[in-house]
Amino acid sequence: MPVTLAFAAGIAAVAAGLNIIICTLPLLAAIALALSGRRYLCAIAAAVTLGAADMWLNTPDSDTLSALQGTLYAECDIAAIHESETTRSLTVNLIQTGSDTSHLESCPPLKARIYIPSSLPPLSPGDRILLRCSFSSRPFIEYVPGQLNTTAVLARQGINAQAVAKPEDILRAHPSPALMMRFTALRQRISTLILRSGLEGHTKEFLVTTITGSSEYLDSDVRSGFAAAGIAHILALSGLHVGILMAFCSLLLMPMMLSGRLRRAMPLCMIALLWIFAATTGLSPSVTRAVIMATVLLAASMLQRRHSSWNSLCLAALLILIINPTALLSVSFQLSFAAVAGILAFGNTLNPVPRRHTRIYAFSSILAMSAGAMLATALVSTFYFHRLPLWFLLANILSVPVLTPLVGGGMLLVLLESIGINASWLCSLLDLLYRCLTGIADLCNRLPGTADGIIVHPLTLVTGSAAVVFIAIFLNNRKKVFAASAAICAATAAVFAVVAPEDPKHGVYISPSTYSTEIIVSTPQCLRIISTAPASEHPKLLSTAKILYSDFMLRRGIDSIAVNTGDISTGYVLYTAPLLSAGSKTLLIADSKKIHTRSKMDVDYLLICRGYTGTVADALQSVNAGQVILSADLHPARHKKYADECAAAGIAWLSLKNQAAGNLLSAD
Repeated sequence: MPVTLAFAAGIAAVAAGLNIIICTLPLLAAIALALSGRRYLCAIAAAVTLGAADMWLNTPDSDTLSALQGTLYAECDIAAIHESETTRSLTVNLIQTGSDTSHLESCPPLKARIYIPSSLPPLSPGDRILLRCSFSSRPFIEYVPGQLNTTAVLARQGINAQAVAKPEDILRAHPSPALMMRFTALRQRISTLILRSGLEGHTKEFLVTTITGSSEYLDSDVRSGFAAAGIAHILALSGLHVGILMAFCSLLLMPMMLSGRLRRAMPLCMIALLWIFAATTGLSPSVTRAVIMATVLLAASMLQRRHSSWNSLCLAALLILIINPTALLSVSFQLSFAAVAGILAFGNTLNPVPRRHTRIYAFSSILAMSAGAMLATALVSTFYFHRLPLWFLLANILSVPVLTPLVGGGMLLVLLESIGINASWLCSLLDLLYRCLTGIADLCNRLPGTADGIIVHPLTLVTGSAAVVFIAIFLNNRKKVFAASAAICAATAAVFAVVAPEDPKHGVYISPSTYSTEIIVSTPQCLRIISTAPASEHPKLLSTAKILYSDFMLRRGIDSIAVNTGDISTGYVLYTAPLLSAGSKTLLIADSKKIHTRSKMDVDYLLICRGYTGTVADALQSVNAGQVILSADLHPARHKKYADECAAAGIAWLSLKNQAAGNLLSAD
């Protein structure tokens, strides 16, 4: 465990930007400790260095990323496809890139997200495509405090490049010969078998998610309902699903028990099937962790050796991080390993029933393990999702007995569908089980006490997690020093939670997109969005804004959001197009061919957006502006023209392509 934690610390340090320091100092410390004969401490210091080096080697360098600029031809394998009403995004593994199809060069292993504004031509995960696309190297700019950092979200998934392509830019598509892509194609075929079966629609979506790991089919309302009830973990493939698979495979391999020779090969067959399942579902951290631990358990049984759950867990973490160090930053990795660690640390100590009472002990073990997993993941989960389900124990007790036959029956359905057997009776049974599962979630959600909208300060997360660790140590060795340490950490976490500064609720921010500009007006009652986009785009804009600004609203207690379609008149904000007044500041929006004002006026800011075709000099004939703000939605040539005009005339100006304007009311 210390070596694994040290390796993870090295990865985390490099992710925080301490490249040279963290690679040098632990290495020098390891050499000094080795010379002094302290081999154990030497191994820990060396693990920090190796973790840092692993992260450094697997992080794309600036030269690789800078080469992906502008319009290029790229050959890539499709790992996943996410579809929406108007666009689809491809998660791809880049193989070759170049400025010409006849001069493609191999590139380092790199994932990219390619957006295509069409559902044509038909593509499938596992295909290899050649296309012409425009890569963007624009860094993330936080226009609104706490807005969702989409670049960081993609980076945690290992995606470090983004591009846009048109349907006609896809020149060639065929099944990929790569081994992992064949498993990806197999996952798509399994999904197709489930989707074409006689199941009801929501049951199909649920089983595709829980058997193949493809999350794009599941309805967002279903996902939210399970999360609110505290059983969202059943949607993410993990140890529970691997356990169900092992039980299902044991039934299939039962004939092997009739022969002595075949009985010895049964663990090897089981291990092979588990790894095929892991590869088919995309080798997610949670599945890979469960399969590694199961492999160690089966291998220990086959070799008649003792098995340590803690060592298996650490081995799984170490192997995953060696192959993919960025997995440490993913929420899936953190929650999966924290949950299993909580089960191992609290599963026995929280169970008050002696083992001699077999049946009662088995039931109480479910309670103890669920409580241990929740105790270990509560802070981390609340930090990311701002929700703490209070009825998780009840939900888990009721759902696990239903989930096991539901997922197991789904696996049987895939097998029967693959050989051409239409089992309508099985479909009816699975539909009934799924309705029971959703009924359990609805029941728990209707019970009083669900805690939503919780903001966890980072220091609260750190000190609170330390308190949980000390509690686990105390429960296992009963030393008072650990109980005192847990109390101190818990008190510190509570202090950080109480004294966290309150964010200002009033503000005006400018948040440009590719083809429009949005002005975010924050008040204690509502978050209003003034957009230059046409009214037909407002529903899509609103759904996107709810995601982007959810943290901003939670931190300020704002529970309402709307896209403005007319004038705004409150005690603090007054907006009559194209003029916005808030506090003592005024902002004029220039998004039409000319600026129409009855007389020349004084404003603090002149915002020039897409749609304005005049010059800066023309604009200043209508207004006296303290500062000109050039929106990022302007065409590059027109943006450069306006920037040159401002510089030549000595006018204060700001480009939203390079930086955020911040809160325009900050000087009030």
